[in-house]
Amino acid sequence: MFLQQLGQNPVIVPTAGAMHDRTSFRNDSDQESCSLLHEELTLMNILLWVLQFLLAVFVTSTGIIHFVLPPNLPAPLQWMYDLSPPLHAVSGAAELLAAAGLILPGLTRMHTRLTPLAASGLVLVMLGAIVFHISRGELLNAILNLVVAALAAFVAYGRWRISPLSDGVFKPGHQT
Repeated sequence: MFLQQLGQNPVIVPTAGAMHDRTSFRNDSDQESCSLLHEELTLMNILLWVLQFLLAVFVTSTGIIHFVLPPNLPAPLQWMYDLSPPLHAVSGAAELLAAAGLILPGLTRMHTRLTPLAASGLVLVMLGAIVFHISRGELLNAILNLVVAALAAFVAYGRWRISPLSDGVFKPGHQT
């Protein structure tokens, strides 16, 4: 978004939490790179939100299955019948808490530092699941858990370093 004022023609460029006018750039390529940086951060933010949502849907569904355990699960989920009740409770609770931690802090803008922690916790849960499935010779389930762990690790790093969520402290003139 570029705003031009009459007469002086300065351009305001919002970037990653800062505002710059055209006079603060050394040349037009600096202005372009700053604008591109803002666009990349926005695209990264969108990508991270999509991944957070998809991971939350996946672990919410498996977390609920841990507690409900319906009869006649499809073949790839037959392993659920072999888990002990305490392991169902721990695994289901960990997955549901991870789902909440992936979504709620960003939506409420409260305690947003919990999102990368929830994603990191999900990585640990998936690593445990990988060990469980490999010990049973269930390679496809182990690969699925590896993919989920990799996506969760990307979200954890992305929300910690690349595009962190901001808490809901709004200041006049501050863009979030």
